Amino acid sequence: MFVDIEPDVFHTQRLELYGASLYIWYIDGQIVDSGIPEGPYPFFFPVLVWGANPWFFENTTEWDYVRYGTIPNNASGDFNGDALITLADFYFFDECYAGSGPNVDVGPGCRWADMDQDGDVDFQDFARFQRAFTDPK
Repeated sequence: MFVDIEPDVFHTQRLELYGASLYIWYIDGQIVDSGIPEGPYPFFFPVLVWGANPWFFENTTEWDYVRYGTIPNNASGDFNGDALITLADFYFFDECYAGSGPNVDVGPGCRWADMDQDGDVDFQDFARFQRAFTDPK
């Protein structure tokens, strides 16, 4: 699948995989493709391949982070599942916080950051995140 995106503009991508049931691909928070995958994912040798065509077009490809695994859905503030709430979690919390606000649902990828479980990620969640912050000494 090829998707045209505006050049020289920062874009975010997210691919949500639900085994053999469903996949949803987002660019800049908008669904660009979804459907039933050809088979279950993850499988024995899980691989995601992202590519660009630098030999055809001038471009810049940068990766900020790639996360493989299940995003917690428990409003704990613990994104990486290590039972601590640290700067590693804040990195992802900040992304959810920036894309939401009072009464703005950011979707299933940020449910873990909705610490007061009111359907959005806002200042109240940030305050709870601060109180739960763990000093990993």
